Amino acid sequence: MMRPILFLPILWVCLACGSEYPQPVTPRAINGTLDLRDYDFHSSGPITLNGDWAFYPHVLLLPGDALPIDTRITADSLAWDSLEDPAHPGRNLPAFGFGTYRLEVLLPQTAPDSLALQLPAVATSYKLYANERLLFTGGKVAQTSTDAVPQMRPGVVEYANQTSQLVLLIQAANFTHSSGGIWTPPRLGPATQIQAEVRAARYLELFLCGALVIMGLYHLVLFAFRHQDRAPLYFGFLCLLVTLRVTVTGQAYLIQQYPDWPFVLFHKLEYLTFYVSVPVFMLFFHAVFPGEIHRWILRTILSVALLFTLAVLFLPVYLYSQTLQSYQFFTVLGGLYGTIVGLRAALRGRRDAWILLVGWTVLFVAVLHDILSANLVIQSAYWTPFAVFLFFFAQATMLALRFTGAFTRSERLARQLRSAERLYRGIFEDASEGVFLFDANGRILTANRSFARMLGADSPGALTGADLKLKFGDPDAWDRLRADLAHGPVWDFQTRILQSKDRTIEVTLNAHFAPDERNNRPRYQGMMLDISEKLRLEQLRIARDAAEASSRAKSQFLANMSHEIRTPMNAIIGMAELLAENPEPADRNRYMSILQGAGDTLIALIDDVLDLAKVESGNIQLEHIAFDLIELIESTTEMMAPQAFQKSLEVSLRIAPDVPQSVLGDPTRVRQILVNLISNAVKFTETGSILFEVTVNNEEVTFCVIDSGIGIPADKLESIFDAFTQADDSTTRRFGGTGLGLTISRRFAELMGGRLWADSQPMQGSRFYFACPFKTAPLPESAPMVAPIDLQGVRILVIDDMPFNRMMFQEVLTARGAQATTRSSGRSGLVELVRARMSDQPYDLVLLDFHMPDLDGLETARRIRADERLAGLAIVVLSSDNLPESRRRFEETGVDDYLTRPVRRADLNRSIALALNRIQRDEQGGSVHPGNQSVGLDHAPLRVLLVEDNVDNQILMKAYLKNAPVELHIAGNGLEALEMYEQHAFDLILMDMQMPLMDGYEATRRIRRAEAETGGPKHSGHVPIVALTAHTMSDEVEQTLAAGCDVHMPKPVKKKTLLQLIESYAGVNMDSSD
Repeated sequence: MMRPILFLPILWVCLACGSEYPQPVTPRAINGTLDLRDYDFHSSGPITLNGDWAFYPHVLLLPGDALPIDTRITADSLAWDSLEDPAHPGRNLPAFGFGTYRLEVLLPQTAPDSLALQLPAVATSYKLYANERLLFTGGKVAQTSTDAVPQMRPGVVEYANQTSQLVLLIQAANFTHSSGGIWTPPRLGPATQIQAEVRAARYLELFLCGALVIMGLYHLVLFAFRHQDRAPLYFGFLCLLVTLRVTVTGQAYLIQQYPDWPFVLFHKLEYLTFYVSVPVFMLFFHAVFPGEIHRWILRTILSVALLFTLAVLFLPVYLYSQTLQSYQFFTVLGGLYGTIVGLRAALRGRRDAWILLVGWTVLFVAVLHDILSANLVIQSAYWTPFAVFLFFFAQATMLALRFTGAFTRSERLARQLRSAERLYRGIFEDASEGVFLFDANGRILTANRSFARMLGADSPGALTGADLKLKFGDPDAWDRLRADLAHGPVWDFQTRILQSKDRTIEVTLNAHFAPDERNNRPRYQGMMLDISEKLRLEQLRIARDAAEASSRAKSQFLANMSHEIRTPMNAIIGMAELLAENPEPADRNRYMSILQGAGDTLIALIDDVLDLAKVESGNIQLEHIAFDLIELIESTTEMMAPQAFQKSLEVSLRIAPDVPQSVLGDPTRVRQILVNLISNAVKFTETGSILFEVTVNNEEVTFCVIDSGIGIPADKLESIFDAFTQADDSTTRRFGGTGLGLTISRRFAELMGGRLWADSQPMQGSRFYFACPFKTAPLPESAPMVAPIDLQGVRILVIDDMPFNRMMFQEVLTARGAQATTRSSGRSGLVELVRARMSDQPYDLVLLDFHMPDLDGLETARRIRADERLAGLAIVVLSSDNLPESRRRFEETGVDDYLTRPVRRADLNRSIALALNRIQRDEQGGSVHPGNQSVGLDHAPLRVLLVEDNVDNQILMKAYLKNAPVELHIAGNGLEALEMYEQHAFDLILMDMQMPLMDGYEATRRIRRAEAETGGPKHSGHVPIVALTAHTMSDEVEQTLAAGCDVHMPKPVKKKTLLQLIESYAGVNMDSSD
């Protein structure tokens, strides 16, 4: 039922072709009998045995067998899957099965003696009997799929007519195809006439195949020579596809020649040649009329065709044979669209579109006809092969027209090319730039006059064949040029060219690949420009700019130095004048503090300038000794904390657990870098906090200082490391400073093999990073050991409003085995303490921050002590406030300890241990800072000889040592020092190195000779000598040590430094005597 409905849209084509002419009426079989007694074979020719054949399903009858009347079926359709099953009314017979067809033909008396049957295609195996004789066998007929053998074998058999009745019996079996039985009825007629028709049809098909093969190969050869146009490729492939299809359909020449080949092979070839032809046709149309077919339609057609083709390739015959009608309908739609495309191209004036459209229309009508014939809607021979031939002829005509047009255009373009060549040859020869062509080996192929002039040649012809490589003044320039050309065009390649034996010129060269279409050899086109004069002028400009920049830098340096020196000097002179007026004690102390600060600023400036000079001159020598990195970090942070506290800033320190304690390096320079970074963070931060984090990344120790200050614009992040530079002028006026610190710090970092960089955004704070690859080393004997503490099972609550501090303490405590929990406020901390107590999991210790919003540490501690449920809970307070008043207020609340930020690891361990009663408190009743303890002085005074010619410095040193347990003797020069040395035994000598009469170098050498010869006065042995000098250069320091000094102390000498030095020799603490 579906087949007529499916082909209604195209039935009109064939009806229109023949509806105007009356068709002759031919006899048809009725109820299994065909009456031809009135038919004249001589005048009417062969007849197709149409009509009602008798069909007996599920039985294979032989001639002479009784006919089962109850299962007999008579119908016009011979395919049994379209017949109703007698055993199951309302249902058709299955496609898989077997049966017998029977037709009784009543022959006329004038029937020829020799008849022939043109055998049909029967699905998919059959035997033909005529009047009890077996005439033909196709495949093997059987009642099971295992025994049946399919075969595609149409043919012609002759029959000697001896009776007036012809009984045809066809046994058929199908276990392969989706449609079983006779597809087209046989033809009966005179043997000579049928044989002649078959031969004519076969010769015509072979002629068509030969013509298509020749056309196909011709177009494929065309494509082989010209790949730009894909139309010949698709057309040639299409010719071969149609040729192959013709050989397996119609007269089936290929099947006739190779009847034993598998049925599936021929059947797949029949379907594939059809399924693949449709997309190839569309690709051909797309190539001939580019832009006319929508891409999404083309992709849809290709995708659908690919899907159907894969089904044929990988599915069995029974399944993919059911797709034929769907694909035929799809083909009709594609053909209609192709017709629309061709018509639209013709209407748009596309060249030769009308010729192709006529051929396509003929082909499309033929395809419609063959689809109807294949589905038994009409009975006729296939038209497509002949229509394809006509279509190909139209295509050949179109190609001929195109080639004619192409030759015409080629001649016109050749004339234009010769004209353009003359024009551009003149431009080429007269160009001021050197233009040339060279091959991959550097051989010059052609050049213009300017290029010849640059290379010192008389004419361009003299350079033809010359080696370009030999003209490069730089030996590896040619290799670099070839390497660059391998990656694409080269622009502004600068090098030197030999113009003569004693003269070179600077040139820039542009070059790019210029393919040689004649012999396909790589070659390059270049353009060269002489820039010698331009470079000379550029060098003069650079020299001028450098001189001006140097002058400006010198002026800026002098201005900065003048400002930075005069500012503290103004304070020093002013405070000295005010002190001369004998002010009140309170004012005098304030003046003295200002005076000391100004002096420190001036010394720091001088130190920075000297350090920068050492770095720039390369005279600085880095130490490579083992030192305690943890102690250096903690002491440096502790030293900077008071400066931050003066601005109400909190400094937090986090040292990752994997940071090594002892490393090899220069501790002085590391400390100098860290002090600079932290002091800058304090200087440029008004509110907030400063975080100092030390981690290990890829075998580098990374120091990160994070502040919440004014930030730095992105375009200034590198310039801040230049000397005398801050982020902008406003910060220079607002914050002051020379801008040398970061410059020196970066140079030190680079000398140590490290890096120093910054990351910042305006008004969002800054991050300064210092990364250095330290090697671990054994801990020095003098380094303090941090006593380990076991907190396994101890529950500790950290209450701090800063996330960084909570993270740091939780990390440290967890590493020691404690169960650490954090809270961000006093209120949430109180709630957690009560919750833990009520759940019978109380905390043992609270680390409590002092400064918190809403409920500060002091009030939180009071509420803890007031709550009886929290009795016995140890409390350690953490604060950046080191004022005695703050300590006293917390002691009144009953806290166990008070630690000042930043907290050292040793102090934290000791404080926790004391608070948990794990060690006995010392005599100071809870102090956890052993460094603040004093040692009683029961030693004899230290005999010190000061050798100094400057009276002011003598007075200063006396004042420094006035309250120290020291017996001070003073000598004005080296000679006096030697006399006093011979008369007294000194414990320490402070030696100025630049003095009249005899300097410190000579005096030291003589003292050391005396010690070597006599053992010194009273056999006192080796006396430590400390060199006092304003020189800090490394070679000057080495000179003092070479003279025999033990220690070098740069001027100006600070009191604390001097007392620490004497303490190291005396073995006592000098703080109590101050």
